[in-house]
Amino acid sequence: MILTAVGTSAGAVHCQDRKDLAGACFTVHGRLWLYCGDAQFRLWHIGTRHEFDVGLQEDFPKNLERFFRSCTDPGGPNWIFGDYLVCPLEKEVSGAAQAACIQSVHITAVKPVSWDAQGKQHNK
Repeated sequence: MILTAVGTSAGAVHCQDRKDLAGACFTVHGRLWLYCGDAQFRLWHIGTRHEFDVGLQEDFPKNLERFFRSCTDPGGPNWIFGDYLVCPLEKEVSGAAQAACIQSVHITAVKPVSWDAQGKQHNK
C-alpha cells in the first residue's frame, strides 16, 4: 500500500520547538511500530540497527492516527513506513534506543504485523 499522507504534531508545542532537544532534527526513512512489551512506539531507522523510542501516540503527527492498531486488535499492530522528521531528546548511545519525538512524517506504506508460534513478529 503506497500512501502520501503528510502531517505534523498538533500539540501545543511542536516537537522541533521543545526546549529539551539534544540536537538538531533530521529525517530518517523508518518503520514505526507498537512495541507490545511495554506499549511504547519504536521507530527503526531502516538500513541501520538504530531505534528511536518515540513514546506515546498522543504526541504524534495526526496523519498517523488512522493507522494505529493495538497488540490485541485482530491482525495485530501495523508497521508504518515513511520518511520521519525526528528530533532527539537525548544523545545517541550505541546499542540503546534513543528517546526522540516525531515532528512530521511522509507515510509511504502501511503493513499489518502478526506473530508466529515462537512469538516473532513478521509482516503479512
